[in-house]
Amino acid sequence: MNSKVKKILITTGGTGGHVIPAKIIAEHLGDIFDIYFSTDLRGLKYLSSNKKRTIIFDTPKFNLDLFFPFKLLKIIFLIVKGVVLLKKEKFEKVISIGGYMSFPIVISAKILGLKIFLIEPNLVLGRANRFFKFLKKDSLLF
Repeated sequence: MNSKVKKILITTGGTGGHVIPAKIIAEHLGDIFDIYFSTDLRGLKYLSSNKKRTIIFDTPKFNLDLFFPFKLLKIIFLIVKGVVLLKKEKFEKVISIGGYMSFPIVISAKILGLKIFLIEPNLVLGRANRFFKFLKKDSLLF
């Protein structure tokens, strides 16, 4: 693709309910933008045809248990990894389809001041998008 084309990262949870809407959005935007995905290992099976453009972020579930301190450290590491990735690859926009996996990428995009679009494909707003709806963002669709 032309290097002048804007790059968009679509970040999605690992279930079909998140990945399928992400793929549909990518199909609609693919002629205009250079599209990449980020998901966890579960979502990779739905994006197998796009492996070269899929970035794995194995985000732990953020629940209070014995391993919470380690999960918090991993999430901080993933936020730093996200900032480096977004800057290095020169993404201009992030579209989040929800899921806890999208948390570090959206926080990274917020740190860098990128445009963030939140999309909730479910009837009930998920925990990650509930958290993000309080941030300044460009769009929240559900």
